[in-house]
Amino acid sequence: MTDNDINFFFEEIQEEKEVMDETQLLEMINEMNNEMNNEIDNINYNWNEINDETYYSEEYTVKDLLKICEYYGIDNDVKKSKCKKQDIIATIVYFESLYENNEIVEKRNKMWAYMTELMNDNKMKKYLIWN
Repeated sequence: MTDNDINFFFEEIQEEKEVMDETQLLEMINEMNNEMNNEIDNINYNWNEINDETYYSEEYTVKDLLKICEYYGIDNDVKKSKCKKQDIIATIVYFESLYENNEIVEKRNKMWAYMTELMNDNKMKKYLIWN
């Protein structure tokens, strides 16, 4: 083995080390970004939950909240527990926060928007029965 071979060998090791360090740095940056995104998601979730509870509390009567529960199929649980308005709201907000319920929540929001449009139309609202 000559001096040139040894130098070349050490240069290869040095290059591999730099690549490893860069890879490790990128992994660390990605991990930090993921942690920050998770924290932001948690803050947004908590903020949305507070906003949802306030919105339901101010905009909906107990009768309206029970319609939402019925749509989601959770009305029996709420009625059996004899929940108060705040408990009903908490149940709805919890149900809507679960990932597996996203599809039904989006559909309910769309249907409620349609109902609102129909109820605001003077010609159509006389044909609706909305208990």
